[in-house]
Amino acid sequence: MKKQRKFYFILMVLFAMMLGSNSMAASFPATIKNNVVYNVTARYYENHYHKFTVPQDGYITVYGYGKTKGSNKKYNLSIQLRKSEKRALYDYYTETRSYNKYRCYYALKKGTYCLAVHDNNYAIKYTFTPVADKSGASQKKAATIKKGKVAEGLFTVGEKGGTKTRWFKIRLSKRQKVNLTFTTKTHGYMSCELISAKSKRVLLKSTDFARNMTEKMSTKTALPAGTYYIKVSNSGYEGQPLNASGYYSLCWK
Repeated sequence: MKKQRKFYFILMVLFAMMLGSNSMAASFPATIKNNVVYNVTARYYENHYHKFTVPQDGYITVYGYGKTKGSNKKYNLSIQLRKSEKRALYDYYTETRSYNKYRCYYALKKGTYCLAVHDNNYAIKYTFTPVADKSGASQKKAATIKKGKVAEGLFTVGEKGGTKTRWFKIRLSKRQKVNLTFTTKTHGYMSCELISAKSKRVLLKSTDFARNMTEKMSTKTALPAGTYYIKVSNSGYEGQPLNASGYYSLCWK
């Protein structure tokens, strides 16, 4: 009898551990860990809160989708980033969509945050990527990017869109065309421009785009040797300029 009770006790512990690792049936708010998928089934279609901590500045990729009970068919999931359960950092919800592979992105400073999910049957995971932002806050403080090297940067949550910029500079030792690759993982819109230090003319300008995209640009003609600036702008998010955030990278050849 003692052996039987011990056996059942071990089974219960193992079952509890299995549930705790990737499923939250009705425990809200709950803390979620980096790079762990959580399958959530709740009784009601309402807000459920998932707390997490980022150890340093960087960005998170949130992967999530709603599931149709019985078939497990995926659909868009409504997610809101919050500082706490009661304090929303965005006034609206982001929908993870199939064309974006059920992902959205936020650049964050070190700290504790919360994801509010409005659903009752869904899967969710976040992954954190640290980023050392070495950009310049003004043209005078522009950081130099060497040819073929990748420069990274962030617009963290709460920065005012349309007014915040990041600056870099490149130096051409001889006349040449400039090929510029601009990549973003962002909740909102960003753009970049290549500007002549001498004439102040904008020589290249990206389109405004959101989330996970890469744009490659090239000057039509060779540029004279000299100094050129790259300005990255936080362009806002669908009429809400206070709320854009995200990661970007630059490389020129």
